[in-house]
Amino acid sequence: PVHFKHRIFAKGLKLGVNEHLQINPRTRKKQTVDFLGTHVRIWQTAFETSPFAQLAVDSNTCLVMANEQAIALFGLTLNDLGRPLGSLKPGQLFGLCTSIKQLYSDRRPVTVKNVEWTTTDTTYFDILITPVFSSDTHLLGMNLTFTDMTGNKHLEKILEHANLELVRVSKTLEQTKAALDITHAELESTQQELETVHQELQFIDLSTSRLERRLDQN
Repeated sequence: PVHFKHRIFAKGLKLGVNEHLQINPRTRKKQTVDFLGTHVRIWQTAFETSPFAQLAVDSNTCLVMANEQAIALFGLTLNDLGRPLGSLKPGQLFGLCTSIKQLYSDRRPVTVKNVEWTTTDTTYFDILITPVFSSDTHLLGMNLTFTDMTGNKHLEKILEHANLELVRVSKTLEQTKAALDITHAELESTQQELETVHQELQFIDLSTSRLERRLDQN
C-alpha cells in the first residue's frame, strides 16, 4: 500500500508462503507449513534413499519421480520424466499394466509376483503398486516398488530340484524294497522246497534202511 487513507496501492511482488508469513506472521499457519514441509522432506528422503527401486507416476501413469536405484536399474534419464510408463522399460514388464488397471478398479495396493526381467541376466521382481490419494480420496497417482527376488527364485529352483531328486530317490528305494520283498518271498519259497526235499530224502533214507534190514534177515 502507498497510502492507506486514500486506499492507493502499488502492484506487489509475487511472494511465497514464507514471505507472506514474515509480513503477516501467523504462528499456527507457519507451524502447519513447517510440519507439512518436514513430512514432505522425510517422505522424499525415504523415497530417494530406499534400498529398493521405486517409481512414482501420476494418475495418467506418466513418470513423475524415480529414485537412484530405479534410475540405475532401468537406465532412466531426466528426459523420461513425464513420459507414459508404458513407453519406458519398467512399463514393459509382463503384467504390470494389467495390474495398474486392477488398482484403478480396486483402489487398493496390488502386488505382482515373480515378474521376469531379462537383459544380459534374468532378474525376478515382486512389484508393489500402491495408490496415492488426496485428502478427498481422489487418486493422484501411484508408487511402484520393485523388490529383487532373484536370490529367492534361485533358492526355489534349488529346493525344487532337491525335491525332485528326493522323489526320484524315494521311488528308487520303493522299487528296491519291492525287489527285496520279491527276493525274500523267493528265498522263503526255495527254503520250503528244500525242506520238502529234505523230508523226502529222510523218507527215502528210512525206507532204504528198512529194506536193508529185511534183506539181511533173509
